[in-house]
Amino acid sequence: WMHKRSRDKFMFVQGGWGTPPMEALKQWYSQEELPEEFGGAGWRLDGDGFIRSAIGAYDAEPFDASGGRRGPLPRYAGWDEDARRLAAEDSRCRAQERAALSPG
Repeated sequence: WMHKRSRDKFMFVQGGWGTPPMEALKQWYSQEELPEEFGGAGWRLDGDGFIRSAIGAYDAEPFDASGGRRGPLPRYAGWDEDARRLAAEDSRCRAQERAALSPG
């Protein structure tokens, strides 16, 4: 359940009753930005492989509590330099938050 104010910010596409078809994504994204599974000509999600890769990247936490880098950020197809920079900043912030909450 979601409040109407928030619910109105989402659009689900699948082509079922009451939802626009996947083709509607092409109104907002170019062919190259969409994965093949969504009718694009860009990168490929690869189903469970994508989920495994994403979980591994989020669990890797490339920054320690002091903000120092532990290793390189994973590189995802479709991510530009700004997206990688934002992911790095998010990882640094999460590491600092965890450190602040840790006893001792």
